[in-house]
Amino acid sequence: MDCVLQKSSERPGWWVLTDRENMIVVRFKEHRFNDTQEVTHLTTPKDLSPIGVARKMRMIGEWLFENHPELVF
Repeated sequence: MDCVLQKSSERPGWWVLTDRENMIVVRFKEHRFNDTQEVTHLTTPKDLSPIGVARKMRMIGEWLFENHPELVF
C-alpha cells in the first residue's frame, strides 16, 4: 500500500492517513482508530460495494497496525 501518515494540523491528538493507491483519507484520534474513523474518498471509488469498501478499510487498518501500532492502541 502507498500510505502517508501525518499529524492533523487542525485537531490535536488526531492523525490523517492518506491511502494514495485507493485515494482514501482517514482521520482518526490517536489510540481510538476503530471508534473515531472519518473517511473521505478523494475520487469516486471503483468498487462501492460493501465488500469492496470493507476490504479497503481492512487493508488500511492492517497497514496502520503493522507500521504504527502505537497509534492504534
